[in-house]
Amino acid sequence: MKSADLISESRVIIRTSLKTWMTMRSGQSSKKHTEKISLYKDGVRMAVSWTKEQQKVIDSRGKSLLVSAAAGSGKTAVLVARILSKIMDPVSPVDIDRLLVVTFTNAAASGMRERITKSIEDALKKDPGNTHLQRQSALIHNAQITTIDSFCLQLIRNHFHIIGLEPDFRVADPGELHLIKEEVFTKVIDRFYEEQDDTFLRFSENYSSGKNDDAIKEMVFALYDQARSNPWPQEWLNETRSVYDISCEVDLSAQLWYQKLQSDLAHQAKENAEEVSHLIALCQDADGPSAYEEALRDDLAFYRTLSEADTYSSWYDLLLEHTFAKRKSIRNFEGDVKKKDYVSKRRDELKELTGTWKKEFFPIPVAEQIAGIRATSEMYQVLCDLTLAFASAFSEQKHIQHIVDFSDIEHFALRILIDPKTRKPTETALEYRNKFAEVMIDEYQDSNFLQEALLSAVSGEEDGIFNRFMVGDIKQSIYRFRLARPELFLDKYQTYADGDSQDQRERIDLHQNFRSRQEILDFSNQIFANIMHADIGNVEYDDAAALYHGRDDASDPAGDYLPEIILLDSTENAARQTEKEARMIAGRIKKMVADSEIPGLTYGDIVILTRAPSAVSEVYQNVFHDADIPLLIETKTGYFLAREVQQVLALLQVIDHPMQDVPLSAAMKSPFGHFTSEELAKIRIANPDGMFAEAVHRYTGDDPGLAEKIASFLSMLSAYRKKMRDMPIYRLLEDIYLNTDFVHEISALPAGKQRKANLDMLMEKAIAFSKTSYQGLLHFNRYIERLKKYEIDFGEAEVPGEQINAVRFMSIHKSKGLEFPVVFLAGAGKGFNDRDRHNTLLIHPDFGCGLRDINRRAHYKKDTLLRRALSEDLKKENLGEELRVLYVAMTRAEKKLLITGSCKADAYEEAATDRKSAQSGFSKRYQAKSYLDWILGAFCADTKAKISLLGDEDLEQLSENQAKALRTDQNALYRASYQVDEHLLKDIDQAFSWRYPHPDTAGRQQKITVSEIKHRAYEENRRQMEIAPEAAVFEEPVLHPYVPAFMQEEEKPDGARYGTAMHFFLQNLDFSNLPKEKHERGRYIHEQLTFLQNNSKFDPQTLKLLSENKIRIFSESELADRMRIAAGNNNLFLEQPFVMSLPAERIWTDTDPETADESEEVLTQGIIDVFWTEEDGIVLLDYKTDRITQAEELVSRYRVQLDLYREALNRRFPDLTVKETWIYSFWLNEAICV
Repeated sequence: MKSADLISESRVIIRTSLKTWMTMRSGQSSKKHTEKISLYKDGVRMAVSWTKEQQKVIDSRGKSLLVSAAAGSGKTAVLVARILSKIMDPVSPVDIDRLLVVTFTNAAASGMRERITKSIEDALKKDPGNTHLQRQSALIHNAQITTIDSFCLQLIRNHFHIIGLEPDFRVADPGELHLIKEEVFTKVIDRFYEEQDDTFLRFSENYSSGKNDDAIKEMVFALYDQARSNPWPQEWLNETRSVYDISCEVDLSAQLWYQKLQSDLAHQAKENAEEVSHLIALCQDADGPSAYEEALRDDLAFYRTLSEADTYSSWYDLLLEHTFAKRKSIRNFEGDVKKKDYVSKRRDELKELTGTWKKEFFPIPVAEQIAGIRATSEMYQVLCDLTLAFASAFSEQKHIQHIVDFSDIEHFALRILIDPKTRKPTETALEYRNKFAEVMIDEYQDSNFLQEALLSAVSGEEDGIFNRFMVGDIKQSIYRFRLARPELFLDKYQTYADGDSQDQRERIDLHQNFRSRQEILDFSNQIFANIMHADIGNVEYDDAAALYHGRDDASDPAGDYLPEIILLDSTENAARQTEKEARMIAGRIKKMVADSEIPGLTYGDIVILTRAPSAVSEVYQNVFHDADIPLLIETKTGYFLAREVQQVLALLQVIDHPMQDVPLSAAMKSPFGHFTSEELAKIRIANPDGMFAEAVHRYTGDDPGLAEKIASFLSMLSAYRKKMRDMPIYRLLEDIYLNTDFVHEISALPAGKQRKANLDMLMEKAIAFSKTSYQGLLHFNRYIERLKKYEIDFGEAEVPGEQINAVRFMSIHKSKGLEFPVVFLAGAGKGFNDRDRHNTLLIHPDFGCGLRDINRRAHYKKDTLLRRALSEDLKKENLGEELRVLYVAMTRAEKKLLITGSCKADAYEEAATDRKSAQSGFSKRYQAKSYLDWILGAFCADTKAKISLLGDEDLEQLSENQAKALRTDQNALYRASYQVDEHLLKDIDQAFSWRYPHPDTAGRQQKITVSEIKHRAYEENRRQMEIAPEAAVFEEPVLHPYVPAFMQEEEKPDGARYGTAMHFFLQNLDFSNLPKEKHERGRYIHEQLTFLQNNSKFDPQTLKLLSENKIRIFSESELADRMRIAAGNNNLFLEQPFVMSLPAERIWTDTDPETADESEEVLTQGIIDVFWTEEDGIVLLDYKTDRITQAEELVSRYRVQLDLYREALNRRFPDLTVKETWIYSFWLNEAICV
């Protein structure tokens, strides 16, 4: 065969028709989601053509190329085709080993190598004597198709002498590295303490916890890691010091971080002006609230002026002097009430956002802001010095132990390629430039600056040879937590020439999506066109970013393919909501499969995606097990949560140190001990004092069987304790696995193969530990603890060789690059995680670091303007990342997309209303707390999707049929398996026939709260007045005790959070220092609220819900004056708890007099908000935050509660009487005498 014929034939091989390929693979859904688009399907060659844009990517030569490849556009297939076209080019073919192909994962590199190998082998079958193809077949095994880490590792193994590295170095295990890091940090900080430097000691006093230096350690590690993501870490770290060099407003205005803040706020003000213009237009409608227009025009002028202000002082002055005009009241409005309410609500939201600007960024004059930044400068310099000292010591220790980490690998590679002093390429770099004909980078959007410097060093652009090929999609950049910098892709996207330009740098967009049906693309495009804009996340979802249909939908049989949004009313706590959502999804899946809504659908065609699967996987596992739906959980976390792993680790901890109560209890209850909870209770009862471990060793109770069981268990521990001295950990584990029944028992449980695989993985980790510089069980347990602490999890072990027809459950991140016929996006109502913005140290890769101003001696914590500005930008970056994660999730489905989550009913009603257009202005998108906030905000009349809100009855209906079937089967089994003992049945019947003599009191609480009594009285009144249930007013939110933010399962409803925050603030307000002059009280309230936000353990975001204006109005009231005087005389009592007994008939009014027990009493408990004593009696005050319209309504609702408070006070102070009882309504700004 001639060379030209061979090339022609080769091109036939690689020009695969994506449409044909997609059509041919239908009906093979159980496997297809495990592969990206490839040139082969199950080893069968696909044939035919590319789109025009794809062909341009394959054929382009002589220029650097950026390919922006949208989801489902065939990126991988095109990349492979380009590689094949270059090595088979008829004019100037390139050897495969002259291409550097960098992928994001080892799996992607391996898959790509296999596809290229298969294509070369196929061509060789047609022309066995072709020497060029024979050469490529030999070279493919050494081709540089690899990850960036593997490339760098090979580089330093070949050139280790250049950087003075020992040839026997090894890549350290992550757990080992954390042990070394902590030991090095301890030595470094001890040295700082020994030097007794006053500045460092002040730093330690202010930023350590007092008990240890863990808080400082975490700041050092975070700063170190961020610095190492840059090509020149020490240089970056020193540059961050300069952000504190501010002495005047001119210096402030020159700072990049402040310029960004000023620009963003100006943009927001401009957006507000545009939205106000829209509200004015609504007012001018024939049915609009025209009376509101005057106030809105005043707002419009203000926002326009604000958007043009260009200095801190000008913003400060404008916000300080401005007062929003009061809108005119409307009586007997005859227009569109929904429109009126919407205009009113949106104006209030814009006012609230404006108030946030004043409070967060411009509360004090510029001189005070600058002073605050300078106050933290000295402390930040200490932190930098400490970090540099740690970096040096850590590097030295790794050198001594001949180990490297992955960050070292990249930095050593850079030192080999770039001279650190001149920043010019070395001779080695020039050699690689000559070697590589092209440098190809997959998933370019996930690169960082260090990786960019490495790949630039081996490409030829500096020499005028434009040979870089970069492919990716900025909309799918979801690895910011790994310090990826999507800005690299964005910069080239904006600067590379688009289309057919002859420029040496070109951008080609692959828009066409060959994965998803038209319905999914229409829905996704409509949502993202509304919510994905450059002001949040730097991505503008315009025509160039949109998805265009390329799939052959005609090959699908008729079915229900319309996207769905299924919502649950968010009235439960987080755990309950998760369970309900899981039940709803299970029921929906059952129905889809049973009813063949999509013909041929099986469980294996369905995936459930969620943001954090490890947090809810157990709930889904249980719910799907009960529903008899096979579920395969694929997570990168959760290994250490696996029960069998925890049980083995507990045993190892007790072998190492027997006097540990928690692991000892866990090991005893596990299959290693088979102790029951009752047996553990017996042990503790026999020895109630001291440690539980001591109770175990001392047990001499009256149960000889238990004593013998304890002795056997302790003997086993002792035997293993002796063995561990003479064998490595993996040998000890092997002994445990072989000589106990643990592995057999675990394997016999449900998911036994998975559990066995998890145990095997633990053995692998023990073997890996044996190769580290640490030995012994103590260090192994510490090693495992560090893996847990720093979330170095492995996910549960994969069970090979099984193709399970099961629903898959995985993270959105894991799903990237995959595709599934049916996708459920679950937990869309769960709040975003922005805990990183609350850290003491905020780190921004571009704008520097903001340290919270802490002075423990002066008892304050403050946020500087610098820190608030960084927090604001980090929030936008967090939101931008969440937008991209949502995009990945919504573009995985081929045929059907379903989004589920919990939300408030009014959010559903607003979305379900036929709006003419979506409501996704900046403020709406910026204030979003969840995916549902964005999706529902973008929902409008044009949205082609179903939306529904389910209640408990709907959930019961979904699962009732399967539950009935399950109960029927179980009853049949029971009847078939058991013989009934008639005598036993008679005894049981007599036992259960006994009746308590006071049946009306059975099951009643012996202790009840005042709120419950109030609720019962209110409900009784409502029934007597024949009020319809739907007309009942809302209850006052129940106040909850403080729970740290990290322990909170979810945000409480706004009403409850507001009420809790208000009571917390008033409880902590020092009334004795309330200024005598009323005009000074607003400032005092602001200072007290700011102090609590910065210094209390209460969630600062919840405190931000409070209205300073409402609190100020209360502080200026006569009641507050009297409280101030009482506090000065030590006669003011806040949040006073009480317990008193009451006759049961006062509580349980429905008791039958004939069967009542007259002696029965009920303990009643409550907390009185505030009371104080004056010369002639007690004044009782109760705070209320209910949203009501009439004062009489509050009195009616809470009269019973206040009567009980009065009775409690009269019992406590028998010589005084409650002379006055007041309710203060923060909604009405009014004191109400009861």
